[in-house]
Amino acid sequence: MTTSVLKALLNLKSYGNNDLSKITAISDPEQPRVNREGTPLDAFIKDAFCNTFNLSDPVKKMNIFLKEFSHLGSQNYPPDIIINQGDAIEVKKVKKLGGTSIALNSSYPKSKLKSNGPMITEEVRNCENWVEKDIVYCVGNVFSNKVKIISFIYRDCYAADSKVYENVIKAMTDGISSLNLELSPTKELARMNKIDPLKITDLRVRGMFQIKSPLKHFSKFIKLESDNKLSVFCIMKEQKFESFLDSEKKEILKNMNVSSIKISDPNNTINNLDAKLISFSF
Repeated sequence: MTTSVLKALLNLKSYGNNDLSKITAISDPEQPRVNREGTPLDAFIKDAFCNTFNLSDPVKKMNIFLKEFSHLGSQNYPPDIIINQGDAIEVKKVKKLGGTSIALNSSYPKSKLKSNGPMITEEVRNCENWVEKDIVYCVGNVFSNKVKIISFIYRDCYAADSKVYENVIKAMTDGISSLNLELSPTKELARMNKIDPLKITDLRVRGMFQIKSPLKHFSKFIKLESDNKLSVFCIMKEQKFESFLDSEKKEILKNMNVSSIKISDPNNTINNLDAKLISFSF
């Protein structure tokens, strides 16, 4: 692994520009066009991880992407990026300052990405030899084509274990199963067939999940700068921070604001977790 969240933070600060109009989105030519459409924010985040903001040659840039990432994303299927032998990245664009919630659609929030998970694509499952990856939310608040806020939030600071959500889903599907209706196998919450007297109407039950914006959830730690600045925040568990290279941690401690904080355990709010808050603005 050559890039990391810490390197992305350092590259962002060194670049010092939040104008998305200067960013050119490029995608993997091996992928069908419909699956590789990217947004300027997606491209901005990829450039941050690869320090390719000022590289104009698309072939050279793509070669760097293919070295740093084992997966470059596909339309409608998370994650958006997977660092080669590293973390999985999901990029979310929010227009309202701080946002209120993030739409997750049919996938509940997961604290970890697992290769045997039922909701990932075969492309993700086979992108490299892996079992489990940490997931990072890169949430960008964009106004007038400028990024005002970016938060890099590790999901195990934020989302509960999968069994918490699965227990709720199971209770719902068990309740539906108790109805005297014809059910069909489905990856959705349920599918009931022939629910009317004429036996011509089916009912599909789909989950549409959303989660509170990290800027709202961690508002007691995150203080925004004036409107003309880009504010960048990162929250991760203490042990995750310690897992990075000493050289990267040294540069972060020298160039950014780093605080030790206590956050609520997503699985048991009685407990607190030791975490790091990294922040800067320009």
